[in-house]
Amino acid sequence: MRLIWVIICFVLIQSSSSFGNPNGKGVLCECIKCRFDTKVTGYLFEWDYITDYYFLLNNDEITIQKGSTYEYRTNSNTIHWINENKYDYELNRKDLILTYYFKTISDGDLLKVGSETRQCKIYSKHEFLKSLEKIQPIYQGIVNKSLKGNKL
Repeated sequence: MRLIWVIICFVLIQSSSSFGNPNGKGVLCECIKCRFDTKVTGYLFEWDYITDYYFLLNNDEITIQKGSTYEYRTNSNTIHWINENKYDYELNRKDLILTYYFKTISDGDLLKVGSETRQCKIYSKHEFLKSLEKIQPIYQGIVNKSLKGNKL
């Protein structure tokens, strides 16, 4: 009987390190307060890196784009990363609110900091990629509707 308890404790200790581990998961994040038209963006966590996914409109066609890959850091409350534009991303691990901060130059050399906020939903890698594929035709339909009646 004691051996069974030892085995159960060992399994629980080994598996507890994976609780909350973002590797192998993706998040789709919908705009709450954004300056761009991109309503949904996605981020996939793999091998201690994060890759962004987004929808791109090019020549009236919506495509899913796999973006750049970045290292991320975690603590008990947030997952944090910085992209190539030096935008500072922070994902709250409890409520899945993603906030990112960016810098803009306006009024000459005056540097202003802005932010965007998104509500995210977590998926397995497989569900994440399938969800992106389901969203793409919805966005394409919106584009097609806006083109209706064009002569050229």
